[in-house]
Amino acid sequence: MMKIFGLIFLCVSCAGVLKRNVVTHSDIVFRGGTFHDQRWEEELVFRRVSWFDEITMLYDFAYARIDENNPFVSWLGKERLSIAECDQFYAVLIYTKRNSVANTSFLKDQFTRAGYDEMILVDFADEVRSHQGFKDWRLSQHKILGLCRRAEAKSPISLHLPGFDSVSVFDNKY
Repeated sequence: MMKIFGLIFLCVSCAGVLKRNVVTHSDIVFRGGTFHDQRWEEELVFRRVSWFDEITMLYDFAYARIDENNPFVSWLGKERLSIAECDQFYAVLIYTKRNSVANTSFLKDQFTRAGYDEMILVDFADEVRSHQGFKDWRLSQHKILGLCRRAEAKSPISLHLPGFDSVSVFDNKY
């Protein structure tokens, strides 16, 4: 009987030492929007991938495809003209924990190598930050930018972060 308890204790002790890197998938939904005198009830859905070391989120990446049929395209303001040159345009939210192995540039480099151009989104970022959903989801530490897919770009992209399995994004499952 004592051997059984010893074996159980050993297994439980070892389980506590094992590293638990987990990748989760979810959505961030912004309901409705306004821009000057326009108002709409549609949803802006960001597909979200989060990388955790046990219970600590190390990285978070959320993306929403926006085209001319999407009312949230109004939020692009003067940047709206630039997306006309994109094969596909994605608004993205990126978070990397301070002092983590990979940083925002590490992620952005993977997009560049896959054929996506980074776009600075001043107007869109202001509108997103002002939306109640941004506050409700507690996204204040996320960087907001655009990714413009060139015609020859890869899709989907396989993101690689140290210590985690690769994850596919931009898989067009909308």
